[in-house]
Amino acid sequence: MNKGCLSSFVVLVIAVIFFVSPVSYSFPLTDREKDFNTAERFFQRSEHEKALTSFVSFIRNYPRNDLTDDAIYRIGEIYLYGKDYSTALMYFQMITEEFPYSDLHSEVDYKMGVSYFYLKDHDRAIEIFKKILPYLHDQKRRSQIHFFIGQSYIEKGRYFEAIEEFKKTISISGDKDIITQSRESIKGIVMEKLLKSELEILTRRYSHEFPGGYSLFKLASIYYYRLRDYESFRTTLERFIKDFPIHENIEKAKGNLEEFPPILPFTKTKIGVVLPLSGKAAILGEKVLQGIQMAFNSLSPAEREVLELAVRDSEGDHLKAATVVRELAQDGSVIAIIGPVFSMSVSSVASIADDFHLPIFSPSASQEGIPELSKYLFRNSITNRLQGKTIAEYAVNNLNMKRFVTIYPDDNYGRYLKDIFIENIALLGGEVLAEKSYSGNDTDFKEQIKGIGGMTDEEMKKNALEVIDEITTEEEPDKERITRLRGKEGHDGLSILEIEVEGDPLVNPKTIKPGLRLNYDAIFIPGYHDKVGLIIPELAFYNITGVKCLGDNGWNSPDLIKIGGKYINGSIFVDGFFVNSHHPLTRRFVKDFRDIFRRNPDILSAQAYDAARIIITIFREGARAREDIKDALFMVKDYPGVSGKTTILPSGDSEKSLYILTIKNKKIVQIN
Repeated sequence: MNKGCLSSFVVLVIAVIFFVSPVSYSFPLTDREKDFNTAERFFQRSEHEKALTSFVSFIRNYPRNDLTDDAIYRIGEIYLYGKDYSTALMYFQMITEEFPYSDLHSEVDYKMGVSYFYLKDHDRAIEIFKKILPYLHDQKRRSQIHFFIGQSYIEKGRYFEAIEEFKKTISISGDKDIITQSRESIKGIVMEKLLKSELEILTRRYSHEFPGGYSLFKLASIYYYRLRDYESFRTTLERFIKDFPIHENIEKAKGNLEEFPPILPFTKTKIGVVLPLSGKAAILGEKVLQGIQMAFNSLSPAEREVLELAVRDSEGDHLKAATVVRELAQDGSVIAIIGPVFSMSVSSVASIADDFHLPIFSPSASQEGIPELSKYLFRNSITNRLQGKTIAEYAVNNLNMKRFVTIYPDDNYGRYLKDIFIENIALLGGEVLAEKSYSGNDTDFKEQIKGIGGMTDEEMKKNALEVIDEITTEEEPDKERITRLRGKEGHDGLSILEIEVEGDPLVNPKTIKPGLRLNYDAIFIPGYHDKVGLIIPELAFYNITGVKCLGDNGWNSPDLIKIGGKYINGSIFVDGFFVNSHHPLTRRFVKDFRDIFRRNPDILSAQAYDAARIIITIFREGARAREDIKDALFMVKDYPGVSGKTTILPSGDSEKSLYILTIKNKKIVQIN
């Protein structure tokens, strides 16, 4: 019997016993004890299903006896342990209503309070808990109740009252775990929930005791990172060090005072920029910087008086990147950083972002999970996950495709994109039938293509003749009448689509025109244009034609068409930027960029431009402190960028609308 049915059955049995059979009976005491003890043993051994059945049977056999309330209480506990809080409440309430003189009322009330708590009815939970507290002498139970009340107050946003309840738990409990949980709950309230004015009250209320140290430490953080009140920041930290010399944050506080030099007055707010402007990656860094400079060109003369760029060279080294990020972080006039460029460099500055509450907005880092390293890390770049998801959704939802194969480079980039594509195709109800990989040194893809059903002309002719011989022998003796045949199964479940036979009376093998009937709709080929440009023409050589090829932004190069020629026509891929886009915003950006830098922008310039524009927009809306910039970044939704419409997710990642591109008449053109 399933849980729901069992619950209904038990309720019915109890109701029948109490309301249909109110007459008391007398039974031998030993029988009752035996049956009750059997059920109790099941309960004590946590064999709850057996215990439930036994207690119900006990009530049925011995209604209205001195152990009935105990049996009902156990049934309520079983449902409570099973997290069926509503049903548990039903049985606990039955005891309060039907057994007014039961000695279980104290425990029943406590369990009802717990049930209401987990049902998120915090008002009822608090009411019950406070009703029974004055009559309880068990310190362990009292500490548990104070803990539950504290958690309920958190849920209701009554933080001061919650702190008081947790402090009561700490003062009377002998349980190390509940003491630790209470302290952590208080710390969470102080560090995450309270406003500046509330922290000031808390600091006065607990000036030399827990949690006064945490409130002082948090106040110092607010003074520096949100209010930019550096004098109050310094005096608050000094007070913290004096009044709480053995606090867990004492070394961090001392380090902050040493790291933050005397703050000089400043008239301009700065946006830091950390890029590789020398070394092997200098060209890449220059492209990003040009995008940022384009965004700053939009500033009015008045805005230029109060906002400027602070550009630093990371030299393409993640250790150097960390050094210059720390230097910028120590400058109170820097409200955010655009950069670094490389994923390893962004990873290396995550702890600095945390320590200095400094928003870091990378326009290019693509490694999975980067923003999750810190709540101050953001990025405005397309990820491989987004590309795989977008091309899969377009193929299924727009092209009505369901079955796919993939040929991919056997490296981290290729394997990851392939896996993301397969994952999203499955979520959309499609399937990937075959996966074939190639190494970075391969220039011939014969094995991979034959592995998805490709055949040479000779193999096609041989296969076609076998079909003709088989059919003319078994089904149609007159070969002269054969003009079209539909095929037989071939490689990997693939088959001949049709064979047109020309000539009279008997066909010459050379005139047979076979074609493959493939059991998939498209081929996903993640990779860069140099390899893709070789693979797609080779598909045609092995007679795989009429099948759509799909790709990622590694395709987006004019050289793809030069290498692949006419065979590339009709292929579809995605990218985060398209220089020939018909979108007005993008067209204007491209024109202005060409006028200034005498070249076309690329995706790095576009993503950097959008990142800088987002920060500037936030600044224009009044944000001046690091915490305000961070909070505002999380509010970015459908920002109209040249690198796609952008929303910042709770993770700090960007969700973007990518460009869908195809190749038509030897040109890359936009579809969406």
